[in-house]
Amino acid sequence: MQKLSGRKLLLIGFTLFSMFFGAGNLIFPPDLGAKAGIHFWPAFLGLAISAVGLPIAGVVAVARAQGLEKLAGRVHPVFAQVFMILIYLSIGPCLAIPRTASTSFAMLTPLVGTGAGLQLGYSAVFFAAAFLVALQPEKLTRWLGRLLCPCLLVLIFILFGGCLLHPLAGQYGAPTPEYTSGAALQGVLYGYQTMDTIAALVFGIIISLNIRAMGVEREEDVVKSTVRAGWIAGAMLLAVYSMLAHVGALSGGAFPGAANGAVVLVILFQPELRKALEQIGRGAIRERATGSESAQIVSEITHCMLNLSRRRVGALIVIEQRIGLKDVVETGTTLNSEISSALLENIFEPNTPLHDGAVVIRGNRIMAAACILTLSEGKGISRELGTRHRAAIGITETTDAISLIVSEETGTISVAREGHLTRHLDRAGLEQVLTSIYQQKETGLLSSLLEKTKRRKGDAA
Repeated sequence: MQKLSGRKLLLIGFTLFSMFFGAGNLIFPPDLGAKAGIHFWPAFLGLAISAVGLPIAGVVAVARAQGLEKLAGRVHPVFAQVFMILIYLSIGPCLAIPRTASTSFAMLTPLVGTGAGLQLGYSAVFFAAAFLVALQPEKLTRWLGRLLCPCLLVLIFILFGGCLLHPLAGQYGAPTPEYTSGAALQGVLYGYQTMDTIAALVFGIIISLNIRAMGVEREEDVVKSTVRAGWIAGAMLLAVYSMLAHVGALSGGAFPGAANGAVVLVILFQPELRKALEQIGRGAIRERATGSESAQIVSEITHCMLNLSRRRVGALIVIEQRIGLKDVVETGTTLNSEISSALLENIFEPNTPLHDGAVVIRGNRIMAAACILTLSEGKGISRELGTRHRAAIGITETTDAISLIVSEETGTISVAREGHLTRHLDRAGLEQVLTSIYQQKETGLLSSLLEKTKRRKGDAA
């Protein structure tokens, strides 16, 4: 006879939490927060009742009754059989099984797009993996409790911490019509869509199997351990749901009208995800100016920028770094020319075919002109800055490129780097920026991070 230690009981609680927390559970709370807005707390209370309270009550009920069949049999043996068939159909082929694939795929659609073939391939891989795991339900504690759950919790805490330190909005947004009145009821209905209340009736059986696999034989101890694991999982669900719903409410305040919770979450990481995907898809640049060329390039660009500034001719130059700008180059007119002050000035000359848009420089070559850039959506950008400056900042938010700007209105020279704009550069400041670009040494990831940290501290000072 053996009782579970505190550590093993915690693992069982983690396992139950992981079983409850599927893709739908990740999507629903932020979506509720985004829709409820200022009515967040009543809506979340309703969600907590149906998505946490009822599922845990189901686990406890099945555990105390020593099985779903015995629990349902208190009504009538025939009812028990019919009820169990309906339960397994609901959490199986009729509803839950197809939804597990569709909701998890929905998390990817903002990044990879949609398509029947793509979703079919994803579903095949997803269900193959799920089938292999389902063959050994007694080992779920090892896979879910020790591996998946800790990783999931760490990622959610990072997400929540990031939103606390850098909130998207100062307050919750306006509620959608259905949450204007009766927000608590909407929360109850929304939380029930997780289907955890139904799934809990089966999860209790699986948790009991895992507890017995740990050496617990006496039925009374199995029941007590299952109930305690239920309370642990319930507390974790409540904490995680509140974090995700809060993040969703802030996201809804900053970007109202998101289609679903998947879009809400992707919005939060859009710059980071886009940057990572671009780096993977495009690869690092291979063309870089040699030491002998660097001084000449710095001189040519500096001369051009100062002349344009003096004449108040607007200009935008984007200098590619490690993340390639192939997609941006393709939006403009390909040049692939040597860098010269005369050529750059002629490109930006008003009323010429290529003066609108950005010039992209790669290493020692002018790759393209009249390129189209995505505007930054940053809320802290000064209203006196126009689309040229917003475009310059936008490209540096999603890549490691550096933008140089000449204001058409004032002739001011500015530089954008890592989403931050530095204005009013003189010759010395401009030469310093360009020199740091063309004379930098290739560094590893750690060195790059240290350099960025130093730079940000210097900017803050």
